[in-house]
Amino acid sequence: MRIAVNGADDLMMEQANYDTLTRLPNRFLLQDRIALFVGGGKHHKSRIAVLVIDLDCLKLVNDSLGYKVGDILLQSVARRLEGCVRASDFLARLGGDEFVIVLSDIETPDEIIPIIERCQETLADIFKIDHHVIAITSSIGVSIFPTDGKDVNTLLKNADAALQTAKRKGPNCFSFYKPPSKAQAAAFEKILKAKALSSPRQSNNVIPLKPRR
Repeated sequence: MRIAVNGADDLMMEQANYDTLTRLPNRFLLQDRIALFVGGGKHHKSRIAVLVIDLDCLKLVNDSLGYKVGDILLQSVARRLEGCVRASDFLARLGGDEFVIVLSDIETPDEIIPIIERCQETLADIFKIDHHVIAITSSIGVSIFPTDGKDVNTLLKNADAALQTAKRKGPNCFSFYKPPSKAQAAAFEKILKAKALSSPRQSNNVIPLKPRR
């Protein structure tokens, strides 16, 4: 009887902390881990980096090929990103078409760029799903502890602000957080409110994909 209870508890814990589609840690576990990374950074006086990765195509895939293909694409993206991170890093699905990588023990921002490039390059390789060849790109925003924030919410918010800057540059770009002007801050707050009101499936940008002949 106790074994059954433990099994049920384990299942509830997994459902609470992991994304059911990709099997990656979800937002709740991500926030917990960032807090742990921040605590370690404060103790050791080291930097951490938060990378928010947004796919530039999911809405088009869902609209043209269906949500089944879109879900398989998200699963494939998760597996590829797992191959891009170090053992000391942390990968999670934030929701919708957004993923987050937390990098520990960063000496300089220059160390982050090769990881960003590795992620974007691996995601740019074509995906073959259900007789379709799908080409995607990604946008990445970066915030760094402690210069860009000293708590979980600030680091995620500023990484998302950097992501919006990267998306304005065009597909397959990345940007480090820079404090915005008052006008930029107001515009970003509108974006955050719009994202909060929209469903995960509706908050995606679009790029072309290639049907397999």
